[in-house]
Amino acid sequence: MWYNQSMENENKRHGIVKKLNQIYKMGYVASRGGEKYTSTTTLVANCFGHACFNLDNKSLDAINSSKNDLKNFFRDFSGIDGRGFFEKVKYKIRQVGLKIEESSLSEKMDKNQWKIAYFIQDDIFRGRDLHFMIQESDGTWTSKLGTSSEVEVYNKLPKVYKDGYELAGIYKITNPYVNTKQEEMEL
Repeated sequence: MWYNQSMENENKRHGIVKKLNQIYKMGYVASRGGEKYTSTTTLVANCFGHACFNLDNKSLDAINSSKNDLKNFFRDFSGIDGRGFFEKVKYKIRQVGLKIEESSLSEKMDKNQWKIAYFIQDDIFRGRDLHFMIQESDGTWTSKLGTSSEVEVYNKLPKVYKDGYELAGIYKITNPYVNTKQEEMEL
């Protein structure tokens, strides 16, 4: 029997996309705050997963797939650099049913939205890398480094993040499955 490793990997990624999409269809909106990641979720979410998807420990555990599949979904940017890197980021966000569009520091968010900032580092030895932060509902910004379980909290968004990561853009992510107009009507 012929075996295709890339097809199997694509099927696993599709399964993760489906599971993430189901979470957002149930009305999930980012609400982690400064909550530390648990030992079972620490290795799964990097800064991209933390800011752009901001799943809490319970949601990450509920996905209950191979942790490696979810970790690979959050980290699968091999062979991409420059502008293509952020295009892949936007693609992955849209792939699970979320919307992403440019925003500003002053723009107010609806109940179904959260704001992220992304940073670019161009290093002569390490190449280009991105870092992400999310603005919490209290106005602070949080960040997660790689496999660390700790969440860093900043009172205001830095223009430069550690080791030369420069602020490159601010975006808002919307969960379109949350009907904010319906909620307003019920109040």
